[in-house]
Amino acid sequence: MKFIFRWIGFALGVVSLNVLAGPAEIDLIGLRMGQSEVADVARLGTKRFPPDEEFWNLEIGGHKMPCSVKFIDGKLSRILCFTGDSSGTRNTAASNLQVHEELKAGYLKKFGKPDLDESQEVQNRMGAKFLQNKVRWNDAIGNFLSLENMSSRVTAGIVLFVSEAHQRRVQEEQAKKDAEKKF
Repeated sequence: MKFIFRWIGFALGVVSLNVLAGPAEIDLIGLRMGQSEVADVARLGTKRFPPDEEFWNLEIGGHKMPCSVKFIDGKLSRILCFTGDSSGTRNTAASNLQVHEELKAGYLKKFGKPDLDESQEVQNRMGAKFLQNKVRWNDAIGNFLSLENMSSRVTAGIVLFVSEAHQRRVQEEQAKKDAEKKF
């Protein structure tokens, strides 16, 4: 959970940059932020833990992956999916690196040049070095789609699709927590 909040914090920091280009509206396998409902997700995926409405298996770009799906007032607000090996469980036959490259190529065709495409060298505890890649598309509405080939571990990546409303809610909650801190 701590990781998710750190990632969302990073994503919110990037969101504060002006949206200069990109698609009018981003969708993920036909799901649209602020419009799609649970029934729409159910048509495209299967629940991981019935009757829980948050955890789903979705197929994106031909790869099945576990996803956490959030709603605000019954409308889609966030999808966080894991590629590769998360929590010691292999999610697809393909590696997180292969899934990342295939999704990145597909979204380049669908949405054009990303607003962010950065790579940096990261190192594990054993000293092995790897190239981490983060790619992000922002739409005119304020939603974003982000791909990362390595997140909490070298063998696990993420797909993060977040609405403007969800970003605003996270910022408001953080501001409230910060205001309650006593020093």
